Formats: sequence, C-alpha cells, structure tokens
Amino acid sequence: MSSEKLELESGHLLPHVDATKASCLPSAKVEDSSPAVKHSWSPFLGRLTSSQQQSILGAATLARYPANTLVLNQGDAAEQFLLLRTGCARIFFVTQEGRKVLLRWLSPGEILGGTALLADVAPYLVSTEMVKDSSAFVWRRDTIRKLTTQYPVLLENALPYAWDYMAWFIAAHTALIANSARERLTQVINSLAQGIGRRVQSGIRIG
Repeated sequence: MSSEKLELESGHLLPHVDATKASCLPSAKVEDSSPAVKHSWSPFLGRLTSSQQQSILGAATLARYPANTLVLNQGDAAEQFLLLRTGCARIFFVTQEGRKVLLRWLSPGEILGGTALLADVAPYLVSTEMVKDSSAFVWRRDTIRKLTTQYPVLLENALPYAWDYMAWFIAAHTALIANSARERLTQVINSLAQGIGRRVQSGIRIG
C-alpha cells in the first residue's frame, strides 16, 4: 500500500458515482458545482459545500491499494474510517470454522469501517478487501469523529449506509426460508426492491 496527502487538482472535487451494491462501477467525470455542491460524488459528502468537502478530505490520507489487499480486519479495533475513491472492494465474514462468507461489494463513493464512527471503540464485525487496484481516503478514528462534531451532517449522511446493510441482511435471511433456489432469488430481489430500490423510468433499480 502507498499513501499520499490529498491534493485536489485545480480545486475540483472528485466526480459523482452512483454506487451499486452488486458490482463495482468506474468513476465518471461531471462538472463541478462550486460553491454549493448539490450532487456530491459520494452520498457521505452530500449537503456540504465545496469548501467543506475539501476541508474534510484534506484531513484524510489518500491511500492506494493493490488488488487483493486486506484493508480492514474482522476483530481488530476500529481505528480507521475509509471512503472508497476508485476501484472496487468487498466485505466478508470469516466463520469459526475458517469459512469465508462474502457479503457485499462496494463501489467508489461508499464508506468502509463505519464502526469507527461509534462513540466507544469497537471491533470491526467484518473484513474488507480490495478486489482490484483501488484508492481510498483514510481518516484516523479520532479525526473522523472530530469532523462529525464539526459537520454533524456527516453522521446523517452515514445513516443511509446502515439502512442499505439492514436491507441486505433482511433479504438474505428471509431467503433462507424459501423452498427452492428460484424462490430464494425472488425473495432476495423483492426484499431489496422494497428496502433500497429506487423507481426509474424502466422500473425499479436496486443499488
């Protein structure tokens, strides 16, 4: 892993990416909307002005990770908080028998290690690894918590991520009671559509 202090080229923020929960999308450039950023490249930075976003990102270290790098380890104290900038990551859980259970895929704009936002130090419940060469903004736990005090909207912006995780949790567990593979798949899709689905012209988009 290599790291460098954040530099925003020409004062422009990174582009908006509509993250999907099942796969990873590349970054796409959009016009800067300074000074008031209406559509941030990450929901975590939403409802913040361009200067506020630069202040928050400026307190982070921009780290680059090769593919297959384990960035957060299940059971370790949550001392780091990450915001995926480029690439692709996934979270997984290791059972007592040593089985690796894949849970979710993460795209640019999503947060990693949200446990670090808690008032009391707690362990990461899952591990996170980079699927391909990636980069992420990294804050120390004490730094990101100070920023949430200075910018309370950050905590509000983090809540929808918890909602998404709960939607996936419900979908996975309700699928367990289905009788066939087809029924389980249907149950998962229906649960996700109700939980995190967004209505678009062609139907309902999940992710």
